[in-house]
Amino acid sequence: MTAPPLTFVVVGGSFAGVVAVRELLSRPTPLKVVLVTSSVKAYNNAAAARLLVRPELTPQTLVDLNLLRKRQGAHQFEIVEAMVTSVNVDANHVVVSDGHRIDYDYLIIASGTRYQMAAFKPFGAVSAVKDSVTTTAANIKKADTICVVGGGPTGLEVVGEIGSAYPGKKLTLVVGQRGPVPRFGAGVVKTVYDKLSRYNVTVVEDYATVSGNTVEYLGESHHFDLVIPTCTHVANTGFLPPDYVNDHGYVDADRHFRVNGTDNVFAFGDCVEFTTKTAIDINGRQHQVLKQTLSRQAFGDDVPLKEYREGAISFAVPIGPGGGVGYAFGWRLPSFMVWAMKARDFTIGRSEKILS
Repeated sequence: MTAPPLTFVVVGGSFAGVVAVRELLSRPTPLKVVLVTSSVKAYNNAAAARLLVRPELTPQTLVDLNLLRKRQGAHQFEIVEAMVTSVNVDANHVVVSDGHRIDYDYLIIASGTRYQMAAFKPFGAVSAVKDSVTTTAANIKKADTICVVGGGPTGLEVVGEIGSAYPGKKLTLVVGQRGPVPRFGAGVVKTVYDKLSRYNVTVVEDYATVSGNTVEYLGESHHFDLVIPTCTHVANTGFLPPDYVNDHGYVDADRHFRVNGTDNVFAFGDCVEFTTKTAIDINGRQHQVLKQTLSRQAFGDDVPLKEYREGAISFAVPIGPGGGVGYAFGWRLPSFMVWAMKARDFTIGRSEKILS
């Protein structure tokens, strides 16, 4: 009698979850792969900044996860459109929002993180993305004074897009006391300031407290027509028992993406605190670590484990549609390369390729 195939449950239908499903469906031995996702449509959130000034492009960033079936081959592949509400690590099953129980041999947690604004990273129904983009785009259009809070890549992209699309608006960017993208180095930071000056952006090097449309920094309160927070994200791990998350709510995993205290549960992507939270890293370095770990732990292949290390930085950060700043594997990118990689269309035209 033929033994049933191993069952893998993947939690999360965004960048990391898609990478995990692709990896499993590439295995030569037939498996049962169940993807549990809050929406059958995946969102290419790398495009968020462009959508805030071009909301009509939003449908092009939503990808039907059923397109993954083209990779199915001899495997069994199922998509469950639901939220995971709990995990029983001892009994090897998850429970989803309709009460249905899904048993697994191996579990991969790729549930990601969420931002305060669903336009950047949603939580739950994908309709929240459309609503957030539409509402924020309309508010940007009618606002005279706008404050973007956050000096990371998202904040820079957002203020650049608004400054380019609406040159008459008064823009403030609060970047924290270390300045914008400090790990990029002084040369890149100088370039950032030069590019921001073209859009007459007032840059504030201080931490901010946001309350509605009021932002407190430099010891004073400042009111704006619109405030866009880009710096606060929360791990989507509320379904996990507290023993399996750390004090900040991220999955407690080792550098091989094995969840501590288990032998058949793995986690990778943004829901793991120490990872570099970019699609480039998930598709590259993180994928290779997960692949080796699954090969050894789940399939018994005689391969060494890889250890995740952050390594050389790789970012492309547009500041307006003409270019920006960035690095590729530790090498600084010229502005035209940032344009070619991201600024020209914010990967919107590549959404299906990225997420299916």
